[in-house]
Amino acid sequence: MNIRRHLLLGVLCCCQWALWSQQSLCGGATGDPVINIDFGSGPNFGAPLPPGTTNYKYIYGYPDDGFYTLANILGPPNNDWHKTPDHTPNDYNGYALVVNASFAPGEFYRQRIDGLCDNSVYEFSAWITVLNIPNLTPCKDLILPNVKFQVQDLTGKVLGEIITGNIPASNTVDWKRLGFSFSTPVGQSDVVVVMINNAPGGCGNDLAIDDIMFRSCGDQLTLTSTPSLAIPICHPDSLHFKVALGPGYTTPLFRWQKTSPTDTTQWETLKETNQPTFSIFHDTPDIRYRVLVANSQNALDNPFCRVSSNLVAAKIAPPPDFSLRITHSCGPANGSLDLTPTLGPAPFKYTWSNGAKTEDIKRLVPGFYQVTLTDAYGCVKSGQAEIDLQGLEPPVKLTGDTVINLGSSTNLALASSRDSVHFRWQPSPSLSCLDCASTVALPPRDTIYTYYYTTPERCTFSDSVFIKVVRGPLNIYVPNIFTPNGDNINDHFTVLSGHLVSQVELLRVYDRWGELVFEQKNYPPNDLSNGWNGAFQGKIVEQGVFVWYAVVKLIDGSMERLSGEVTVVPN
Repeated sequence: MNIRRHLLLGVLCCCQWALWSQQSLCGGATGDPVINIDFGSGPNFGAPLPPGTTNYKYIYGYPDDGFYTLANILGPPNNDWHKTPDHTPNDYNGYALVVNASFAPGEFYRQRIDGLCDNSVYEFSAWITVLNIPNLTPCKDLILPNVKFQVQDLTGKVLGEIITGNIPASNTVDWKRLGFSFSTPVGQSDVVVVMINNAPGGCGNDLAIDDIMFRSCGDQLTLTSTPSLAIPICHPDSLHFKVALGPGYTTPLFRWQKTSPTDTTQWETLKETNQPTFSIFHDTPDIRYRVLVANSQNALDNPFCRVSSNLVAAKIAPPPDFSLRITHSCGPANGSLDLTPTLGPAPFKYTWSNGAKTEDIKRLVPGFYQVTLTDAYGCVKSGQAEIDLQGLEPPVKLTGDTVINLGSSTNLALASSRDSVHFRWQPSPSLSCLDCASTVALPPRDTIYTYYYTTPERCTFSDSVFIKVVRGPLNIYVPNIFTPNGDNINDHFTVLSGHLVSQVELLRVYDRWGELVFEQKNYPPNDLSNGWNGAFQGKIVEQGVFVWYAVVKLIDGSMERLSGEVTVVPN
């Protein structure tokens, strides 16, 4: 039963607040704020309000029931209130009015406002927030603020009012703006703001109020421009303004204004007229325009009595820009232009003189090409480039064919006066560098070497050279005697050679009866450890003459077969 009752109360509170929040403020144009009560700023807590402003007691600190203060942090550090600054934007150490409601409902704020215009419509507004945090409150039934805001004349007659109903508490600070429009009587320019607490104090009903504002309220007033300034204009241009008026302006006068280019809070008057149109040549970036309207000159001269149109911001966008990378033609129709936008908002449109609409164009014949780039604002930038026909002959050539001995090297070198070129040599296995202008070739056999030369314009040329490899002396030596006696001198028998032999494929040794006494395969030449140590079946053979047979592999991959005799002298 209690749960249902609480749910029903919550629904009623939300609905009541929803109806409150839907009430409109001024339905038409408004003027600049003429009264703006933000309660000042400073350290810690502000001074008491002037006498007669409230019947609550002031405290230099956070208030209990029936007390108030001016604070720049609305809640104390160790209770269930929001610890938040005041509402006023960019108001360092700004104060707000902090109220802890009295146990008895009633008036808690009254202030006289002087200097309004008589027989005029105004908008009253204020910002209010509930300080209690529902998740932290110790209250079983949290009392919610319920405030009546009134504007009265000096006799106490109510000119306008709004009742908030129960304002819901929130776990995050939630400033709400409320207000209404009212009319000053004929001959009366002074009014009184009154705030009345409809709910009792106790556990809850703690609130803050800030930025009480008055400004004139008029009929509908809409300023437009030609061209439209919904997006920046592309260059200095004439702007034509027109204001649409509601029927409440019977004899309207207009004061056309723009902001200072160095201070957008200062307004400069351009012209006063009784016409709802105005033209100006706009050549300064980031300027705002508006028009002030009133039904008489006195009202137009009085900030309390006139209204202002919506602001129209005029910005001049810088023209777009782009870069062009030119690839000249290496043949009849092989050029290209690669465009890259470098300034301006996307998407871009491209218009080429050859009819293309793409960002880049290819397969171009030599000649001039124009392009126009249009950005999302409609601003344009044009440019042109020329495609040249590159020569079809390579800029450098290799020397003639060459003959070298197997195992020898030769230098392949190019000489070029051009910068930023790319080299590529083939085949790769026998070259010291594949992308250098000079490289060393060590071919194992007859080889054709080809270079590919790419210019900065991406034209590629090639040339080749034939290197013939001839076989000179192999310089292979096989001893005809060795002494395997363990003195580490001439104790092994193997194939000895220069650099032309890459491997001993096979070495065999036979005795005089043809019996195989030693065999070794696939080992480097000059490697004594893989040669014959004179032993057969674990014993050093007796002195005698033995026959050997060897197959060696050369560095060009060919095989040489060798044979001979060797005398073994063990002692």
